[in-house]
Amino acid sequence: MTLRTGITRSLTNIIDDIKGLLDDALDSAGDLEHDTRDSLSRALRPERDRRSERRRGADSDEPVGQVELSALWTRLGQIEELLRQQQAGAGSAQAAGAPGRAPKSSS
Repeated sequence: MTLRTGITRSLTNIIDDIKGLLDDALDSAGDLEHDTRDSLSRALRPERDRRSERRRGADSDEPVGQVELSALWTRLGQIEELLRQQQAGAGSAQAAGAPGRAPKSSS
């Protein structure tokens, strides 16, 4: 049995860390490959297969349905209108001269 010195122990730790890093990187690459293949196969599948899956309910991870999308657009329109009203109110307050501020001179 040999006695490990500080240098060999440090080198062993470095090599173990590198092994762990490579293992994590390979796992991430494998996950990326799997997810990419899955996404591409879903995207390139013929349209009739995708429609039949939707009817059966197999594609449950569809991001947003048509009803949810229309509700989001409606809400976005409401927010946009509120922002316009707020900007119009701020513009009229500036035109009337906000209290506490002197109007800017253009010289």
